[in-house]
Amino acid sequence: MCCLFGMIDYHGSFTGRQKTRLLSILAAECESRGTDASGVACCAGGSLRVYKRPVPAHVLRLRIPDHVPVVLGHTRMTTQGSQKKNFNSHPFLGNAGERRFALAHNGVLYNDQLLRRSLNLPPTKIETDSYIAVQLIEQQKTLDFSSLKYMAEQVEDSFTFTLLDEANNWYLVKGDNPLCLYHFPRLGVYLYASTEEILCRALRTQHLGRPKKIQVDCGDILKISPDGVIHRSTFEMDFGNWMPLLYEPPVRRSHSPGALEREYRRQLEALARWYGYDSMCVDDLLNRGFTLDDVAQFLYEGNWAKTKFSMPFGYTLTAWRKSVPIRLVSGFWHVPFWKPALLGRLFEVIPFLPDGQISPGPSCRLPGCTRPVSQGQRCIIPRLHA
Repeated sequence: MCCLFGMIDYHGSFTGRQKTRLLSILAAECESRGTDASGVACCAGGSLRVYKRPVPAHVLRLRIPDHVPVVLGHTRMTTQGSQKKNFNSHPFLGNAGERRFALAHNGVLYNDQLLRRSLNLPPTKIETDSYIAVQLIEQQKTLDFSSLKYMAEQVEDSFTFTLLDEANNWYLVKGDNPLCLYHFPRLGVYLYASTEEILCRALRTQHLGRPKKIQVDCGDILKISPDGVIHRSTFEMDFGNWMPLLYEPPVRRSHSPGALEREYRRQLEALARWYGYDSMCVDDLLNRGFTLDDVAQFLYEGNWAKTKFSMPFGYTLTAWRKSVPIRLVSGFWHVPFWKPALLGRLFEVIPFLPDGQISPGPSCRLPGCTRPVSQGQRCIIPRLHA
């Protein structure tokens, strides 16, 4: 889970200092979706430049020049590739024919190595799955709707891409990952972030006026030209490829796994980390006799988010994704919605559907529990082993 953010100031309404302040606030809010690295891309001095560091966004010192109309940004949560190596950070630079571009990605791509082998793409020191999108566009030798459509229909899993070229054309390739785009017509400014909640928090004290939300659906490709005009196209989103276990032949486990199985296992571990689980949970399930396809099914179908954990003292706990430190209040387990990896380390994973009761709303509605539950918590009844 990473975060995309940025702005398009096609009327030149903001000074460099104002853009720097606004984007610094927006980038800091984006840390809720990733703090491993951050970076921005913009056209300055007649060329496309990228400034990125393996640090949280609030540490990144932004200085946007007055004449820069478009800024593309990214905050990273590592799923693949060392977070300490700056070349793994976004945005990435590429060359489409004679035109340079920068690309940022939010999501996970599981077929990057397969595409690199099958299409004979050149090896690279960049370790992230996202960089395959740059290579696919470079292979087409142009940056336009056709090359972006080709790239989006080749990659598989979850994604949303933003791109910027040397002519200050901004592109959006909207897959199944979120992105919210606001337009302020009076100012001649577009602002965007991965979620509307992040945008609203960043704009709370900016007094920019009432924005118009631009509708963007899964399968859309947008281009915003330097004069602020929106051009649209589409691509075919293959949802079947997002759940490969339902459409690919199963990978059989053996005591000496082959290269394909090792790659599949590595991708599942990366995907588990992206969903917020400890990758050791994958090993635990495989050691219990479950197949790689079983593990993938828990992840993609959401059953792992409802995994039952074996508790000490004869209790069982039904835990939802992004939940940990557990505290007992009035006979109930109130589970804050934060770090699931800790549960994977503390408790034994048993991949069955839950038998505990879970309140659906922001307040606890379980029989016998009157305690209010704050936003992002769930109330769970501990059950005794049979």
